[in-house]
Amino acid sequence: MLSIEERLAALEESNDELKLHLHAAKVAITTLSVFANSLGSTPHGLANAFEEGMKAPHWQNFETEEDRLYHVELVKNVLYLLAGEAD
Repeated sequence: MLSIEERLAALEESNDELKLHLHAAKVAITTLSVFANSLGSTPHGLANAFEEGMKAPHWQNFETEEDRLYHVELVKNVLYLLAGEAD
């Protein structure tokens, strides 16, 4: 069995790798969003379409307050990325 230090080191390495993948995904989404938004006549067209889709009733049913709060934060982050904004 691995020692606690070895397990912690493995978790830290996995965390660093996940951070890199997350950052790469954000860059890719932002790049694609800027491109797609430049093709349309409406600024932030992807973000607007996503926001409109999220108004559907099945996206508004939450089992807990924690689920609702997570959903709010998720939508904010997706809208930010689809608008083609870089952080």
